[in-house]
Amino acid sequence: MHKGRSKGIGVVCGAVALVCCAALTAVAQTQRLEYVGHLGGASLAVAVEENIVCLSEGSRLVTLDISDPTAPRLLGRSEPLLSRIVDLVVEDGHVYAAAVLHGLYIFSLEDPAHPIQIASIRPRDAAEAVFIAGDLAFVADRYEGLTVISIEDRTAPEMIGSIDTPGSAEDVAVSGQIAYVADREGGLRVLSIADPANPVEIGVLEAFDYVKAVDVVGPYVYVVDSGRGLRVVSIEDPADPTEVGACPIEYPIGLCVVDGFAYVATEAYRLHVVSVADPASPTEVAVVELPGFTAAITSGDDSLFLAVEAAGLRVLSLAAPEAPEIIGTFDEATVASRLAVNGSYVYVTSYGEGLHVVSAEDPAAPAEIGRLPLREPLGIDLWDSYAAVCDGHDLALVDLSNATTPGEIGRVALGGRTFDVRAAGGYAYVTCGYAGLHVVDVTDPAAPREVAVLPLDGHATALRVDGPFVYVGGNGLHVISIADPLQPAELAHLPSESLANSLATDGELLVLGEGSDMAVYTLADPAAPVERGRARLGLNALVDLLGRYAVVGLEWVGVQLMDVSNPATIRTLDTFDTADRPGDVVVSGDLIYVADGLGGLYILRFVENGSP
Repeated sequence: MHKGRSKGIGVVCGAVALVCCAALTAVAQTQRLEYVGHLGGASLAVAVEENIVCLSEGSRLVTLDISDPTAPRLLGRSEPLLSRIVDLVVEDGHVYAAAVLHGLYIFSLEDPAHPIQIASIRPRDAAEAVFIAGDLAFVADRYEGLTVISIEDRTAPEMIGSIDTPGSAEDVAVSGQIAYVADREGGLRVLSIADPANPVEIGVLEAFDYVKAVDVVGPYVYVVDSGRGLRVVSIEDPADPTEVGACPIEYPIGLCVVDGFAYVATEAYRLHVVSVADPASPTEVAVVELPGFTAAITSGDDSLFLAVEAAGLRVLSLAAPEAPEIIGTFDEATVASRLAVNGSYVYVTSYGEGLHVVSAEDPAAPAEIGRLPLREPLGIDLWDSYAAVCDGHDLALVDLSNATTPGEIGRVALGGRTFDVRAAGGYAYVTCGYAGLHVVDVTDPAAPREVAVLPLDGHATALRVDGPFVYVGGNGLHVISIADPLQPAELAHLPSESLANSLATDGELLVLGEGSDMAVYTLADPAAPVERGRARLGLNALVDLLGRYAVVGLEWVGVQLMDVSNPATIRTLDTFDTADRPGDVVVSGDLIYVADGLGGLYILRFVENGSP
């Protein structure tokens, strides 16, 4: 893989934008969502030029100084974009970022501490990868095949050619006047780009399961086949590509070929080192354990640079290329699953990583100040100076008295996968999927005790506590009395074929994210909710309430502000497009905190009538 070229995996990127809402009345009254701050996100792409590394971090481009590769130093970040960056190339002081549905973005690195977006162009379908050759950008355009873009004027890129492929274009590499496309189930497609405006297929090799990545070195194409490992293809005659060697590796996802070695990342958090000195007989010589899912690999002077989804950058020395060693790290990545807010502190769970403590004293510049490793954290709730965290099949109790050093002080195993938790009156109420509702005594957080279990019909996921009632979302809505927490009793069940993702209540209204719907209930009788309205949103909905408004997170859409004052006519007022798929939305005052999965943490503000 040539210097400055990398392949990342993921979806979507862009410039921060607000989609303004329509006027609510003849009077010019508006309610809108305003961007405030952002932190973290997944690292899915990496590229290097001389002493500068460009790394994706959620919806931002991060620049690092690697003059000392053992201590990468932060230079700067771009403004947040509309989506995650999934592939990067840096050449001649410019960065090219593939952003799936949002296409190709071009940044200037005239000042590496302040990368500035100077242009963008949308793809025909979705930009999965980009390769730069001279004044041309070749984009793997998913279901539309290969798209060719002129970047002669980098401030005004222009689409000049394209060719469809039968599969889904995942990656592209160019050598001379030939482009090699990893076409997933369509195999390896060989395209002549002698006339870039009219690419022509001249060869194909379809004997693969699922081609994800390609790299070209000399007369060979190295192919990652997710079903069968590393494959080596001779292209001495590009019109007749011929497999000459293979090395079985389970679940490979990306590669980089350097000086006779192929470095292959897998879904199993490993880097396989394969000698390709004899391309007809590739041989695995080493395996390096990695701290997570590695989404991209590229090479620089005597080093490999890895973008590790939830662990940022890893620098590996190639002093001994057959056995690379990790020598440097930069980790400010955050994959945000769920969150809880207490004043200026935000507590973010990251599945497979742990609990992040974020200071949002300045919400425009949130900063991580503490972290606690946990295995599979999901739902979280706070009380006093403690947190209850759903962690796999357990409930973990965490001491937050020192925000910079949160510490686990107690743990109790429950009867199933834990999804959500709410603490009230010395008890934690936990939904455990098909194992129902569990009640845990947390009066002594160091010695939590399960004290009751209430089986429920279907799959219990989200819950909220309101006085003597617990409302549980699962296959419908369950109303449970906790007048006696040791004997919880189901009072009502409003069944549904859809699975509830989230719910919120202010004691008068209850909003339920139920499959692709949002249902609004009134609680005149808290034991007997009455459905008053429903909106078909088409995507999984995560909800919270802000007065007469519902704040709704929708996967691939972002956050919507909806007027639920009249549940019979629910109206969407504004949308803010986040980088990934919101997994949790929490309202605190006029601020809205969004756990956006691979997009990281977003902080928005509710603005009414033009004034914050």
